[in-house]
Amino acid sequence: MDALDAAEAVLRDEGGPLHYREITDRALKRRLWTSEGKTPEATVNSRLAVDIQERGEESRFERVSPGTFSLRNVRKNGRGARGADAVRTAPHIVEAQDKSRQKLGVQEIRDLARQIVKDSPEGIRYGQLLTQILDRHPATPRNTVQGSIWNLDVQFPAEIFKPARGLFKAGPASEPAVVAATTARSPDRLKEEAFYEPFADWLKNDAGDATDAMALGGSGLGLSGVRLMSSVSTSPSPPTELSSRMRSSLQRSR
Repeated sequence: MDALDAAEAVLRDEGGPLHYREITDRALKRRLWTSEGKTPEATVNSRLAVDIQERGEESRFERVSPGTFSLRNVRKNGRGARGADAVRTAPHIVEAQDKSRQKLGVQEIRDLARQIVKDSPEGIRYGQLLTQILDRHPATPRNTVQGSIWNLDVQFPAEIFKPARGLFKAGPASEPAVVAATTARSPDRLKEEAFYEPFADWLKNDAGDATDAMALGGSGLGLSGVRLMSSVSTSPSPPTELSSRMRSSLQRSR
């Protein structure tokens, strides 16, 4: 037995209109229908509303007030007239019917949606929320409702969050994970000591100004530079030439 058949059985036994929450409760207790969802009452409400909207006069059901349904043939045959009269005459029901004829504004829709979400501890799907609001206020344009509730988590960040796509749940959103900022490491600057060894090799092998040369590095020793072991050159190159050759060699060694 599906949700609609179960609802029909409950309403037929009652002989009058019932709120969809009561219909769901009785159907589940009598095991006429089972639901794997976390909000079975919202499922029943949605199925009844869609059946009435799609089938019109051919539907087995009719909505007698926001959230309250009755069997169409039962009402026509006069069965359950006491219940129907009670719905028509009860002051709070009349007031609810009057409100249902009103068109809600955007903020009113959001406030109503916020309350519905708070009343759904397990959360409520966007489609179910839309159906409930339209059920209560059918005079309000569907597009207006859709445009008002799609981002409730943004409108009420301290009260509503989205644990999954299309699902609204009451409560503040979790704090976003703090991502440690990473700074790109800049390349190490070339130190003066990096030129000592290439310069020593140049003096020894290219310039011919020393038989041996070695790099002395280390600020810890207090020494730095190039030490010439012995000089054999008797006619050193002119300073300008030496400087030019030195630069060329150092550029190649970089």
